[in-house]
Amino acid sequence: MKIWTMYVVLGAVSFWGPELIVKAVTNRPAPELLATVLLSGLWTTYAIVWRRRGSSPGPSLALCMLIGIFLFGPWCMVFTKTLVAGGFHSVRSWQDVLPVAAFTLVLIIYALPTALHSQNVG
Repeated sequence: MKIWTMYVVLGAVSFWGPELIVKAVTNRPAPELLATVLLSGLWTTYAIVWRRRGSSPGPSLALCMLIGIFLFGPWCMVFTKTLVAGGFHSVRSWQDVLPVAAFTLVLIIYALPTALHSQNVG
């Protein structure tokens, strides 16, 4: 597995994984708890990987993790809704998943460049 692929998957898992765990344990967690868990998981993972990576050359860790969050975001949100009897519970065929795939495409095409542009301008 290439290093950038590992960083993309690591970013998605470190951001969305704690939300899945919290939603599985508590049905309706407080928004403050959810925000704290999401960000602390991401920050902790970033710090550990950044520390272990050292000064070795390679792709941008932050950018790869950000792409992973945006790429897997819609799928993780739908899977999280499945834990509270929504999301994939209503899927009967592959055509029911097309809106999620379309949302993923829109998110990547529109939101990611906008976020990157905002970061560079500000």
